[in-house]
Amino acid sequence: MSKYRIVIVDDHALIRRGLRNIIEKHGDLAVAGEAADGDILLKRLSRGGVEMVLLDISMPGMSGLDLLPILKERYPGIKVLVLTMHKGRDYIFSALSSGADGYLLKDDSDLELLVAIGKIRQGEVYVSPLLSSEVTHNILAMYREGRNSLNPLISAREKQVLQLVVQGCTSREAGVLLGVSRRTIENHRNNMLRKFSLKSSAELVRYALDHGLVVPSGE
Repeated sequence: MSKYRIVIVDDHALIRRGLRNIIEKHGDLAVAGEAADGDILLKRLSRGGVEMVLLDISMPGMSGLDLLPILKERYPGIKVLVLTMHKGRDYIFSALSSGADGYLLKDDSDLELLVAIGKIRQGEVYVSPLLSSEVTHNILAMYREGRNSLNPLISAREKQVLQLVVQGCTSREAGVLLGVSRRTIENHRNNMLRKFSLKSSAELVRYALDHGLVVPSGE
């Protein structure tokens, strides 16, 4: 029987090595690659042969939350287990609303990682038991009603991009101001359009202003 193939995404080599050791001790699992950032991950996924991604949130370039919608759009069949130190409710909601199949903390045990992988393989949603029971209950209850019932949240970088879009900046101008490429800005904008089920930048600006996501231009 073929092994279940997992790619580890974290910008710390020691963490990747530790996760590899845990996974490879399980006879049914295999590490199909490692990546220190989103660009390396996307190049690896383009070659195929991956069934799950273990994804950190805090990474150079695109964060895990920025990367999630891209992964789910390009590779909807690949499961994503977020593995992070962030315990905040906003992070959890944002990850699940963007398509994550599970949310594990780096404080969790080695065994819990294997449990999470197993649950997600079976089609279940997994949330770390180290999170408060109230938060976990609310998240899973909302999730079972459908992913769309989770209010989409935007990352700090997406909020910066959104503010510049509202101010009328082009993708190139926003990229210069934030020190990233035009393509990166367009990826952030497209991610937000998907999150809010919108079709154009004009709709995104109106939505942002109507829902108080940014400060109106000139204020």
